[in-house]
Amino acid sequence: MKKLKNLFMAMLAMLAMVLPSSVASAQTVDTQAGGTGKITIRNASESQTYTVYKLFDATVTADGTGISYKVPTGKTLTPNNPYFAVDSKGNVTAKEGADVSSEAFATWAMSFGTEVKSAKATDNTLVF
Repeated sequence: MKKLKNLFMAMLAMLAMVLPSSVASAQTVDTQAGGTGKITIRNASESQTYTVYKLFDATVTADGTGISYKVPTGKTLTPNNPYFAVDSKGNVTAKEGADVSSEAFATWAMSFGTEVKSAKATDNTLVF
């Protein structure tokens, strides 16, 4: 009986080494917008609703090395905006020192942007 117990413990130890020890899950939300981009929220609060807003139109350069951002049709970015500027070609760039992590920016983004999708987190990772 002791040999059987030792054999069982050895097999259990081997399985513990071979199999992954932690399992992670993520909630994925389809935005119905197509494309291959992803936004991942890590350490999401369970039962908290998260909303994604589109601020600008993005175009990838022909060689795939850059992205240009434009103000969407029907939207106007005022010159006194503290976060972004528009150059003579219509490209949007961030202004120097713009704090896009502030509550003021979040308020501006919700009023300027277009809501893409909202979802309630069911675990600690949410992927749009």
